[in-house]
Amino acid sequence: MMDISRKVEEEISFDNDSIAVDHLIERLKSSMRWKKLQKDEITAFETQASSNNDMSIEDENPESSKMLSELNLESSYLSANEVKVLLKYQFRNLKKLNLKSAQIDDDLAQKIAISDLWPKLEELNLSHNYFGEKGAVALGTNTTWPHLRALDLSYNKIKDDGATGLSSNKTWLNLERLILFNCQMGLQGAIAISNNLNWKNLKQISFRQNAIGDDGVATICKTAVHWTQLETYDLTQSLAGFKTGYYIATNTSWVNLKTLVLKSNKLGDQGAVYIGGNTSWIHLEELNLSENDIGDQGAAAIGGNKVWQNLKKLDLYKNRIGDEGGVATGNNTSWINLQELWLNDNQLGNKSVIAIGGNTVWKNLKRLDLYRNQIRDDGAIGLSLNSSWSNLEELFLHQNQFEDKGAVAIASNRTWSKLRLLHLQGNKITDDGYIEIINNLRCLKMDELFLREGKFDPDLLLTLTDPESLSTTELNLQKRPLTDTYPIVIGGNNFLKNLRKIVLVSCNITDRGVSGLARNKTWTELEELCLSWNQISDAGAAALGSNEVWIHLKNLDLSGNKICDGGVISLAMNMAWNELEELNLEYNGIGEKGAHGLGSNESWKNLKKLQIGSNNLGDVGAAGIAKNASWIALEELALDLNKIGSEGAAAIGRNSCWSNLKSINLASNNIDNNGAIAIVNTGCWKKLQELNLHSNDIGYKGACLLASNPNWKELKMVDIGENKRINGERKRSVVSNSKLYSLSF
Repeated sequence: MMDISRKVEEEISFDNDSIAVDHLIERLKSSMRWKKLQKDEITAFETQASSNNDMSIEDENPESSKMLSELNLESSYLSANEVKVLLKYQFRNLKKLNLKSAQIDDDLAQKIAISDLWPKLEELNLSHNYFGEKGAVALGTNTTWPHLRALDLSYNKIKDDGATGLSSNKTWLNLERLILFNCQMGLQGAIAISNNLNWKNLKQISFRQNAIGDDGVATICKTAVHWTQLETYDLTQSLAGFKTGYYIATNTSWVNLKTLVLKSNKLGDQGAVYIGGNTSWIHLEELNLSENDIGDQGAAAIGGNKVWQNLKKLDLYKNRIGDEGGVATGNNTSWINLQELWLNDNQLGNKSVIAIGGNTVWKNLKRLDLYRNQIRDDGAIGLSLNSSWSNLEELFLHQNQFEDKGAVAIASNRTWSKLRLLHLQGNKITDDGYIEIINNLRCLKMDELFLREGKFDPDLLLTLTDPESLSTTELNLQKRPLTDTYPIVIGGNNFLKNLRKIVLVSCNITDRGVSGLARNKTWTELEELCLSWNQISDAGAAALGSNEVWIHLKNLDLSGNKICDGGVISLAMNMAWNELEELNLEYNGIGEKGAHGLGSNESWKNLKKLQIGSNNLGDVGAAGIAKNASWIALEELALDLNKIGSEGAAAIGRNSCWSNLKSINLASNNIDNNGAIAIVNTGCWKKLQELNLHSNDIGYKGACLLASNPNWKELKMVDIGENKRINGERKRSVVSNSKLYSLSF
């Protein structure tokens, strides 16, 4: 063997080794993948590399003796030279080596196979590489890994010849796990593997995604009688038909089988009947028969099995099982250890689910998946009556056909105290149903709740379901990617009775969501509601305007939405918000009619601040606002960016009721000298402190009057900047005649 080792070394040039070694060491130090690699192990590798010679087992150097026992190079994209560097150094204590996705080809696989550098190797992962038949054949000749227990060659192109070569190995007497996913094998390769009489300790064998077929399975079952220790057998997507069910079920050698995976084959009812009739798998814990075209007959046979008392997981996903098979499954009284039951994507109706819900034996059930079936209210209610599943953690009921009654019944179950995940979306649940679900939910510590659009925030869920939330005064969900379900549920909540402030800025809320929010009848103390920068239009605004409970509302922010005339008119008709002090409607689509409707409001006598900038009021709309005679407390008015001309400005100036006005913003409009003069001539704004007319068409005359108005004794600032008709010389004249503390151009 030493001669072979010397030959390998001769084939590898180490003239420029130091560069490759240094590069590899830096990978060891910096890579985030080295979770199990200890600092002393890196030091050992570096010490060994720097010595530039092979290290014997007898080496007593304390530093160099700290040799690697586990090396994980998965997805490291090693170059061929770097792999060759690895092959030079004798990691005598190495037990686990992961070279998954390391770009290993046939040449490198051959060099790995004949090396004697890892005499204690127990686990080797060479999956997702580029070697084929030659590499696999070479691995079969290995004589230096007598302790090998696990070998993963998945996703290589070893084919039948490679598998046959691999099966010739006589050294790996301790091999327990052989993984051959998607190796382009067929019948002959699988048969060759099963004929190896030296692998008597095999506990796990996987032929997943190989074209073995019924004949291959039959031969394996007949020849591999020496696999008496077999615990896991995976034939996923292996072209297995109903005969496979017979051959496997009648095999009496594999009495220790714990996991059988036959996913994505064509067993059909007949194959499932054979499987269900098995009487020897007393240790079976996991059975996967998903995607096998199994109907009621096959499911009934599976459900009728009385031997698998240790079964923990049964997967029957995506078959065609109806009520007959579902009832038989639900009536099983032998699976006392069952923890997971997957029946999703079948044809189960109410009868099935009622039978399943009536099962009192599955006391250890943790996960039940009934996604995409035909369950209606009666079925959901029947399921909800279960009082035995005290360990249930996950329940999937999405995309069925039940309505509010069924959903509320599920949420109201008091026995499932450990439920942490509940999927209910894709059913026929109304807004009222969502509210009832939250108010009746008994699992207050749920991590994930899915209703209509998506996942419900667990922190918010706890807030909404905890009686201690009675003391909550503020709910701030600003810039959270919420769905309409949130405001609907929040609006119907019974606990948050002391809420004073709600902030839902930039949460993608639409009319549907805000309508649910507006239906609230609990928040009698609400003072501030911020819904800016959402997707609210007229319908949502109308819903808000209809609320008569929020009698103490002081601040309403609806800026940055899609509200037009109809929505504003509806808002203005509200008669309950008598304490409203601030209203923000900026950046919407409000026009003349909306402005007139707003100006007609007679109930908001405490309104102090109105912001309606960046809309489309025009002169007519400004006049509509200006006609208001009720807002006697108004102190701030923002009408910027509204295409208001001099007529609109004049109308604003003529309002004699706004005697408390302190600030008015008319920037970025079309106001000229006439408008400025009209504003100056008002004798009402005795308390005016700030006037913004920036970016209009005001000239010298208007500017002078604005700057020198003797009636505005409290005026501190006037902004007339960017008015093109005022040149430099006239600016100086205006300033010289100004009586203002601050005049901005």
